Amino acid sequence: MKKFIGGLLGAAIIAGSLAAPVKAEELKNPMDFYYPDDTWGHWAEEQMLDMLQTDILKGQQVVDRKRDVVYLYLNPENTVKRAEFVTMIVRALELETTKQGINFTDTKGHWAQNEINTASALGIVNGKTASSFDPEGKITRAEIAAIVVRAFDPTVDFEKGTPINFTDLKSTHWAYDEIREATKVGIVSGTSKTTVSPDKSAKRAEAAVMIHRALWKEEVSKPQNADLTTFIIENEHAGYEAYNNRDIDALVQLNDQNHFGMAHMIGVESIEISRWMFEDEYMKDYKDEYKIISNPTLTVTASSTRFAKVNVENLEVENTFTYPEIDEETGEETGVILEDSFTEDMSGEYLLVKRNGSWKVYATDYLKWYLYEDWEDDWEE
Repeated sequence: MKKFIGGLLGAAIIAGSLAAPVKAEELKNPMDFYYPDDTWGHWAEEQMLDMLQTDILKGQQVVDRKRDVVYLYLNPENTVKRAEFVTMIVRALELETTKQGINFTDTKGHWAQNEINTASALGIVNGKTASSFDPEGKITRAEIAAIVVRAFDPTVDFEKGTPINFTDLKSTHWAYDEIREATKVGIVSGTSKTTVSPDKSAKRAEAAVMIHRALWKEEVSKPQNADLTTFIIENEHAGYEAYNNRDIDALVQLNDQNHFGMAHMIGVESIEISRWMFEDEYMKDYKDEYKIISNPTLTVTASSTRFAKVNVENLEVENTFTYPEIDEETGEETGVILEDSFTEDMSGEYLLVKRNGSWKVYATDYLKWYLYEDWEDDWEE
């Protein structure tokens, strides 16, 4: 995979490789939040990583204090609880309401109380009884199908396609219509060629994949391609300009405005590396600048109401690095300033999500490589 690095995210990460480690004990390590240890090679790996990188899916952190390592588990084969699934739906669709939902007796004080209230107030979920929700109970595939159809009905055309006939889905089943609607558009598939297992407890992988599919089926208020490509290239130029100007405030603002999830957290980390470089006395005679020297071609390869993929080609960035010459015998500066430069093709894919009404980058080819592939390569060696 080609490395691709975003302006504000990339300049500081590359620069950080030339500098000493930044002293920022309060920083969260992106590896602890976006590097799962139990999904590699799993059939739902791609979709679960996508959901993780956009903060829709959260993992379980387990700390190994002896090794000083944090392991992140997405538990793809675990059954998903009702509260967990509702929370994923609320996060995915950014659902909010001031209305009071059903007054369930078993959700007061529960960690997902607000999400359950929101979903029930909007008519997306019902209780197991008139007064109880059973937040810790397992959710079935039929219940997931029904919730997804209700939640995505405003933005997904469930009349497209042809429903699949399954031998174990009887017309008398309470979720018969919802399951068939979900199969029409490919959100729900069978557990075999002839069965859909409606009353089987769903696994976390299945739940994540169904939501992921639904998010890519949304068609209401889809973005204009030009808006996406303009946003990306302007973000690149602005990021490099802010870095070259040593403007930390601008870098922070760009990161907060234009990045989300994994990209935002890595942005925070890279900005702190830049801050150290700009302020450290040892680095005062070292300077690097970045400039896009080509005319990139940006192509929107897929988009929906909330998600988009943009392929960037011919993005060549020149890095000029100036530094003092050091006398090999004395270790002192000679007074001569040396200059090196190199050009790198940083083409690749951008992944975008719409949040709070604005499009934001949540991952790129480079960021995936930065967290995943380089560690895998090191392990293989």
